[in-house]
This record gives sequence, structure tokens and C-alpha cells, in this order.
Amino acid sequence: MKKHILVVDDCEDVRFLLSLKLNNLGLEVSEACDGLDAIEILENDEVDILLLDVIMPKVSGRELIQEIHKNEKINRPIIICITAHYDDELSDALIKLGADGVLTKPIKGDILNSKIQEFLKKTA
Repeated sequence: MKKHILVVDDCEDVRFLLSLKLNNLGLEVSEACDGLDAIEILENDEVDILLLDVIMPKVSGRELIQEIHKNEKINRPIIICITAHYDDELSDALIKLGADGVLTKPIKGDILNSKIQEFLKKTA
């Protein structure tokens, strides 16, 4: 069975490019434009990996991580945060909040591939 990845980003171009790269890896990909849409998908579908933008309207990436941990309807996926504004302090804060990893946008295809493969091994 294909592993399911949910890409959550308020930028349609980012979602499109990430989805294209992930589809080429043979993965099932869903998209959400904000945290509210993501919550609905997470409550209704089995998601293996969540690729999550940190800064979004309505529900931020940080708020979504908190919701995942307290919402009993959600089976916790591996959470990889993506941000264009990386620094060590932000990364540490996201990891403490419950993220499993942090990547900087734009994400190069080889880095995305290796990180996804690394985390997929943990779901096997």
C-alpha cells in the first residue's frame, strides 16, 4: 500500500511542486491550503507524513501541531515542518512542540527525497 503524505501550505505553487516531487516518488499525496483543511483530512484519512508550512493564515503550523497532539480523532503522523525563515531557535522550538524534522524552503528534490525516505523507514 502506498504511503500517504499530506502537504499543507498556503502557497498553491509550493503545494503543486512538492506534490509533483512526492508523486514521482510513488507516494499518495493530498493537499491542504491551511490548517483547518488539514485537520479535516487528518481526522478522516490515515496520513503517514505531514509536510507542514509553519506560517499560514487561520491555523498556523505550530497551532496544527498542538491540535494533532490533543485531538483524539487524529492518528499522529510524522511531522516535517517547512519554512522559508529557518533558524536554529525556530527549529528547536518546533521539535519541542512535536515536529519530527524541519526543512528550509525551497526544498531541493534530493534533500526532500532523502528526508522522506528516512522518515518512511520509521513508519515501516
